[in-house]
Amino acid sequence: MERIFVTLSALLCAFSITQAEYLKFTKHYEDDVYEFINFLKKPFLPERFKTLEFFQKAGLDHSKRLTAFSFKNCGGMIDVRSLSVQPDPLQFPGTITFSASAALNTTLSAPLNAKIELKKKAAGIWVPLPCIDQIGSCSYGDICQLLEQITQCPPQLTAIGIDCKCPIKAGKYTLPSMSQDIGAEAFPSGDYEVTGTVTDKDGKVAACLEVQLSVA
Repeated sequence: MERIFVTLSALLCAFSITQAEYLKFTKHYEDDVYEFINFLKKPFLPERFKTLEFFQKAGLDHSKRLTAFSFKNCGGMIDVRSLSVQPDPLQFPGTITFSASAALNTTLSAPLNAKIELKKKAAGIWVPLPCIDQIGSCSYGDICQLLEQITQCPPQLTAIGIDCKCPIKAGKYTLPSMSQDIGAEAFPSGDYEVTGTVTDKDGKVAACLEVQLSVA
């Protein structure tokens, strides 16, 4: 958002508009942004439940709809080999059950900076969601510092050799099925794409995972 306003400021100053006109323009633009964000917060019917007729009328490619949970690695030294999340689509409030297996090729040491990019599908387009109250497309700083705040590492993690601390040792990890109750509406219904990236002290990608999922 800040970068957009800086760019707009430079362009508007180049045309020598008055300060009053500039404030009026930026206020109007900001209102449009918030209206768009509120629009994305509304419940959307996941594409898997939409008819072929809907896609034809909207001029969208029916074959590119999101039909099931999926994941893929997008770089780094962690190879996520399996990841299961149930139910599919997710439902809030409700219980999420997940399992995973991964291989870490090298030990990861602090600092490890984490970034999440969250997108929601609207009219066939993946639209980035801004960071609001640490939810959305956000940067979270050094996750090693966040791990230090954990007073008790979950037994499911300690059982497979993860102690919720940095450094994270190289090796193969298999997380058995775990369940977590979510008592609130975490996300409005719709199709989502989540890309999580972790970078090391040199700015190199240590881990990257892209997940596509639906919320009913």
